[in-house]
Amino acid sequence: MDEYSETTINDSNFVGHIRRRLRAMELKQYKRKHTIVRKLVQLGMHPKIAWRSIYSGRKSW
Repeated sequence: MDEYSETTINDSNFVGHIRRRLRAMELKQYKRKHTIVRKLVQLGMHPKIAWRSIYSGRKSW
């Protein structure tokens, strides 16, 4: 058996990865930085960190 056959959907790394990808897909729909920050804060991110991540130059929230 290979190592991937024992991976379950309840694996925390897998679930975390899927949640990050879904969050990124949802946030890509918004065009304004203020809207993205507002949504990140609603998801539980601290406002200062949300603004810093928006202006970091990368598009992975």
